[in-house]
Amino acid sequence: MNRRAQTNLLLYQARLMLDQAQQAVLPAAVEACEEAAAVFMHRALRAVLAEAAEAYGQSLTADRPVHELLRQLGEQRPDAWEVRTLKDALSQPEHWLAQLHQISEHWSGRVGQAAARPTASTERIELVAEGNDGANSNTTNHYRIWLADLQQWVDRIRELGDFH
Repeated sequence: MNRRAQTNLLLYQARLMLDQAQQAVLPAAVEACEEAAAVFMHRALRAVLAEAAEAYGQSLTADRPVHELLRQLGEQRPDAWEVRTLKDALSQPEHWLAQLHQISEHWSGRVGQAAARPTASTERIELVAEGNDGANSNTTNHYRIWLADLQQWVDRIRELGDFH
């Protein structure tokens, strides 16, 4: 599968997960679908960085951490707008790319592994996340905004990459 197809597939999978979250009834199912969508979006971000590197004649592996991809791309092309834009976005905690990256890093590390604990009954797991009252918070909207922003960013990278 070529880089562009890989990015497209990950964006599609994120969209599917958000559709599932919208249809889900159980709050835990909504949350699981949203978290899966965030993971697919983060993987798409890494894939599009590898895709951008190809426009500069560089071959990167999309399964590397974002900071590693930025470092590798920046070594050969420190002037690349993709590097500058993403580094700037990641330095701003309120930026959607920084939030997406933070969520993905959160769930891929020990923090995500410690977010559940066994209850008195060994057949159930209780979520211990702060503010988890079981109500459907309908947080899918900001994930959809992130997905739309990511799609625009991918389109911009491709548009400019075609001129290299």
